[in-house]
Amino acid sequence: MRNKTWVFVAGMMVIYAVFSLLGGGVELRVVRLFEKHEAELAEQMAAFEETGELMGAENWMDVTHWDGEHDMVEYTVTAAGDTYYGFYYSPDDVPLAFQNTEVPLTEAEKGWAWRAEGDNHGYTYQLKENWFYFEASF
Repeated sequence: MRNKTWVFVAGMMVIYAVFSLLGGGVELRVVRLFEKHEAELAEQMAAFEETGELMGAENWMDVTHWDGEHDMVEYTVTAAGDTYYGFYYSPDDVPLAFQNTEVPLTEAEKGWAWRAEGDNHGYTYQLKENWFYFEASF
């Protein structure tokens, strides 16, 4: 009986370790980070819309305001190889390409995709009102 319990516990530890290492992928980690800090991010964007300054942005890996026909505040959370992952705030609640690049968006299965020169491409989808997830590869 004791050996069976030890084997069961060891098996559960291996399963836990595998799932911890996989972590649900980069996309899931970025979305969870957004969800965890959603209230703080909303406060930052309210202050930004009022003052034009990104207050509290120093707590993030990389935060940039990109102007254009539709402004965006982009939070680049991580990069792996030549792909960047993050989320952005769109005050006009419209999907945008990485760094607010002026390229057309096409509807995709999960949201919108874009393609620029060479092999530059990415996609975006809405997380909630005014907030979008993005991936951009170069």
